[in-house]
Amino acid sequence: MTVNPLHYCPAFEALQKSRQLAVKYRAHFKKEGLPITITQFHLLAAVAQTPQANITQLWRTLKCDKGTVSRGLAILERHHWIERKIDYGKDERNTRVTLTNEGSVFYKRALAAWASLTTYGD
Repeated sequence: MTVNPLHYCPAFEALQKSRQLAVKYRAHFKKEGLPITITQFHLLAAVAQTPQANITQLWRTLKCDKGTVSRGLAILERHHWIERKIDYGKDERNTRVTLTNEGSVFYKRALAAWASLTTYGD
């Protein structure tokens, strides 16, 4: 008997559940007029909660790869929600990321939408 790894794999089940949740959050954000994915929201939250964070701090906080962070930051930057500044005093490669005023306002709206859909367990 051959076991189908797609039916009996906890990692695959977790991935499927994660995708379902991402679709649910995307639809909720869209309904609220917020053009953002849950991954982008998490990145925006990490920037909001870690003032002057560098990219390394962000990907360590989010526990994802550098490419995901870089692509996400590019999207957030196109929306003018964040800005990147090179910290020349330390190292030209050390880019600091901060919320813009527009990003701060957007983050508060997105946080409220996220909170309205998220339940907290005890």
